[in-house]
Amino acid sequence: MNTSVTRLTKMRSAFCLFVILLAGSYQSPAQTGPLNLGQILSELQSKSSVITLAQKNEAITKSVRERGVTFKPNAEIEKELRNAGASTTLISAIRAKAPGTSTTGAKPDASLESLRIENNEVEKGLSGVRIIANFRVYNLKEVSSDIVYRIQSNGTFLKGSNPDYSTKSGELSARRLLRPSADSTVFKDLAAFLPYKELGLPAGTHAVKIDADVILRDGTMVKHLTLQDASITVPSNLTPAPTSTGGSAAAKFEKIWIDYDVTQEGSLGMLVHVTATISGMKDKEAYLQLLFEKSDGTALKTSTTRFRSPDGQTAGYSSLKPIYDSARFNDIKVFVPYSEFNLPVGKHRLRIHADVVNTDYSQLGHLTYHDFEYTRNR
Repeated sequence: MNTSVTRLTKMRSAFCLFVILLAGSYQSPAQTGPLNLGQILSELQSKSSVITLAQKNEAITKSVRERGVTFKPNAEIEKELRNAGASTTLISAIRAKAPGTSTTGAKPDASLESLRIENNEVEKGLSGVRIIANFRVYNLKEVSSDIVYRIQSNGTFLKGSNPDYSTKSGELSARRLLRPSADSTVFKDLAAFLPYKELGLPAGTHAVKIDADVILRDGTMVKHLTLQDASITVPSNLTPAPTSTGGSAAAKFEKIWIDYDVTQEGSLGMLVHVTATISGMKDKEAYLQLLFEKSDGTALKTSTTRFRSPDGQTAGYSSLKPIYDSARFNDIKVFVPYSEFNLPVGKHRLRIHADVVNTDYSQLGHLTYHDFEYTRNR
């Protein structure tokens, strides 16, 4: 009897110790961040003679509910979790705490205050229209998404031949990156530019409708905002106009370096530093865009919305707004978690495709390719 009691006591003590270790195993004493996929799989697959799989699931589920996760599960990721022994309850908790899901349980949402078109605008040396909106987004704190505009004429959406100004289905579009800083964030006079030459409309005034949507990077519709009547006036002369700074916008690369094994918000990853000079963009917004790919150019893909390009490639962004006609940025920092690479265990030769892009993701200037090695140990 005493032996049985002793064994039971040891098992309970071991389980309590496991829960304590699990709660702190992903963080230093000063950090409490969300869990990444690798950490959860590692705990599920860890071997123990006293802790059952059900007990592991219970403890991990508790940590997920308290701290959240860095990834958004898809069918492939959920299959990997189930193969590792994840319970339905754990997977449901991961879905509820995935990026793009409010910590309060509320769904992402958006509401439009106003939308207008300004004709005969100039951007990047081209004449075009600027679509300007005032709106609010909800429950998308620190999640990358886009406001996307499409043009409807005579009941049909205009088609786009330029990938910089078209959706995946080939419809003409203009877009702006959104990354709200709070669960309820107001965007005032947020503008997206569309060159006249992309419209494919003859000279004259055209009655059109503007479709506006807020969309997550994985293509999930957050909210259809409006299908609003508008008027576009296409001039007869579409000769490129000079920029307001007197020169063409451009970006010049200087150097790039990486700090490895950096932890931010509880996620282990790499901090990329870039030095570059941007000219011809005074007081205009742009982004440093880092796309991650294999050394042969094969794009790495991610299912999350925070570290994702519009076409689903693993990416990191940093906002830039030069205050001079020629502005040198000494140290632009971009953090990307290792978990976003979605690669198997082993050594991988990867590279960064670094560009400066406009707010519609059209390229302002290609900076460089940077090769590096990444080893996933588990």
